[in-house]
Amino acid sequence: MQPFTLLIKPSGSDCNIDCKYCFYKDRPSEFGHGKQRMSAEVLETLVKDYMDLDFPVAGFAWQGGEPTLMGVDFFRRAVELQKKYGSANVEQPETLFEFCIENELTYLQFIPCVETDPATGGPAEFSITPRQYGDFLCRLFDLWYDYGPEKLNIREFDSLLTHYVLGKHTICTYSKQCAGFVVIEHTGDAFCCEFFVEPKWRLGNILETPLEKLAGDSKKRAFARDKEKLCNKCLLCRHLDICRGGCMKDRARWNEQGGERESYFCESYRQFFDNTVPRFMQIAAGIENGSVGRHTRSADKIRLHIEKLQRKQRFKIKSLA
Repeated sequence: MQPFTLLIKPSGSDCNIDCKYCFYKDRPSEFGHGKQRMSAEVLETLVKDYMDLDFPVAGFAWQGGEPTLMGVDFFRRAVELQKKYGSANVEQPETLFEFCIENELTYLQFIPCVETDPATGGPAEFSITPRQYGDFLCRLFDLWYDYGPEKLNIREFDSLLTHYVLGKHTICTYSKQCAGFVVIEHTGDAFCCEFFVEPKWRLGNILETPLEKLAGDSKKRAFARDKEKLCNKCLLCRHLDICRGGCMKDRARWNEQGGERESYFCESYRQFFDNTVPRFMQIAAGIENGSVGRHTRSADKIRLHIEKLQRKQRFKIKSLA
């Protein structure tokens, strides 16, 4: 079927402005006058049926009358239904990859959607599963590898390449410690991480304490070290050196017993690394010997150049000793 956009009139001809030129004034009376409101049943049916068509892009256009007369809760429900019945990006890596290539998007980041349901305390209904994320990463890597790693930067993949070339990651997810950020809220309050904006990890306020002191606070150092507290499953894993337990937010969720536990995405990472590590090492070897170029940001080029120079200098010092 040829894709089409839905033009939805949830409040019919109802409007809070009486414009003389409104085309609804010429419409037959059976289409309604005065207050008209789409029912919850109609809304859910139209969203479900439309999303089931599985078009590459789902287009919802809200028109009237005046559609905002429905109120914000109506549109919040519409978004919930779109999430419920829509195919997540995680299930369409090919479509997503092609979209990025066609639109010349060359610096990409993909964040797995997982949140807690306040009612149940478990994963929210819209959260992706570890298997979904693992399948997505593996397929995305295949597409990226075949397309040409030198042509496209994917943040997660770039970090792994940097690890194999320079021995360190560029994202905190796979780093030994979580120390790369200071988060500043609109009030000036500083925190250790955007996923841990909570009283326990408040460092202070930049209006009261110099930023340099906040960044060096003992609480921030303790937060950084917490990432090194790994469960036995992680310590025995063959991928420990490149994974380091993943992001702390995904280890802290749904951990009612306390203590250390593996990431919610542990299965995802094992699947991904098992399928891709040899090829990552192959690409890294190509970068080191110059046979593979990288399409990196200028700032990254400078940083990588400086780190290479520093590594060479340390080698010279060791040789002289």
